Amino acid sequence: MSGRPDVVVIGAGVNGLCAATFLARAGKQVLLLEAEDTVGGSAQALETDRGFLLPQAVASLHAIDPIMLKKLRAVRRNLHFAARDLPTVALSQHGLPLVLSRDVHATARSIAVQSQHDAAAWPAWHAALYGLARAMRRAWWRNERPKLGRQDEALLLALRASSAAAWLDNHFESERLKAALAFDALGANVSLLEPGSGLALLWRAAQEMCGLQGATAIPRRGTAQLVHLLAEAATNAGVALRSGARVERILVDADGVAGVALAGGETLDCRQVISTLSEETTLLGLAADAVPFGRASHLAAERARTGTASFAFALGENPNFQVLDGLGNARIVIADSLETHVTAQAAARNGMLPDELPVEALLISASDDSVAPPEKHVLCATVRPVPAADAAWTTLAPRLEARTLSTLDRFAPGLVPKIVESHASTPRERGGCVAASPSHVLASWHDRIVTPVPGLYLAGADAEPVAALSGRAGRIAAEIVSAA
Repeated sequence: MSGRPDVVVIGAGVNGLCAATFLARAGKQVLLLEAEDTVGGSAQALETDRGFLLPQAVASLHAIDPIMLKKLRAVRRNLHFAARDLPTVALSQHGLPLVLSRDVHATARSIAVQSQHDAAAWPAWHAALYGLARAMRRAWWRNERPKLGRQDEALLLALRASSAAAWLDNHFESERLKAALAFDALGANVSLLEPGSGLALLWRAAQEMCGLQGATAIPRRGTAQLVHLLAEAATNAGVALRSGARVERILVDADGVAGVALAGGETLDCRQVISTLSEETTLLGLAADAVPFGRASHLAAERARTGTASFAFALGENPNFQVLDGLGNARIVIADSLETHVTAQAAARNGMLPDELPVEALLISASDDSVAPPEKHVLCATVRPVPAADAAWTTLAPRLEARTLSTLDRFAPGLVPKIVESHASTPRERGGCVAASPSHVLASWHDRIVTPVPGLYLAGADAEPVAALSGRAGRIAAEIVSAA
């Protein structure tokens, strides 16, 4: 790049790559700064000496922005999937597995083994939730006012006023079913007992993968393939990338953003900055001197007290999840009841690990044989809620891994001796985030992206209605900046 950039983008994760690419396509001179030596952020993968490809934080995709993929044709054309629509298998120590698939009637038959009442309620519940979710895409995908019918309006009002736990209790009696559905709501880092927490389930139902609403997909060669394609698109668009360039401060003058200061003392002049770091890190860290006291106090109060941890285990042998017989691969959710989630949330908010962990497990090598050598496997586990406080993780991380393995071992006996390598990602590595309150989930994109500092914009996980690997916040931030 020659001369001063029009826009500096901080962070070369999925959102940063998307924002930079769309800005460059709009004719902006864009400088993309990445603190690490490689791009990708939470979507990167670790290739080990033993031939395993271990996800650093994200093992599957459920929210990649279809509009972004449509506009970046080369990315869409070359993004290949090993699994496009994983069923969810709900496990507990009591009773048969519960299989939730795209086939509403097959799901109802699976539910009927535990509850005839719930089997009868499932089709109508699913249709209402997914119908409203499709309508809400106008707000969440395009920043337009959704067109809602009377039934949609009533359901949206109920989700805003009621907690996820109460809403699920009102519809179903099976604890295993409610626990499986509630796991997705925990991604919003709010308690299932808080009013509006059910909106996270609505947001999840609005997402689309591989043209399928509400699907969970596994990209071939992991999410690192997506990173590679987005980095290639950014380069082709003319984005200038500097890795190993950590931003220490956002410079501000009387007119707003004036530039950025890097570690080592270098300063770069610019009038617009998009940060894909957390809102807390951006406003209370990099731009602390320019943020009004009231906004800083409000942000500190919004900070989530719980988060998500993940593990990737390289296995020398098949873990033999008997529940997967005949299913191929599946998304396994382990939780006995809603009470399991509520108790875990209370423990995590107090900086402790719960006795019973809600866990999601994916044997990604069952779908994608490219992530492990022949006859070997990669097992990924997502655990939430866990404490978000950084100070706790030096002692909590090994305890959480041991407890996660103990949970998985109940359904895949003899798992631990099969592990040859592992990688952990705790809330400390993922960065702080805000809790997805109803006001945040339903806010306009302008309110989530535009900051009180003129010229400073957000495009990280906090800018999404619910934190997810999406690229949507990066695309929309680029549209807002281009129009400014």
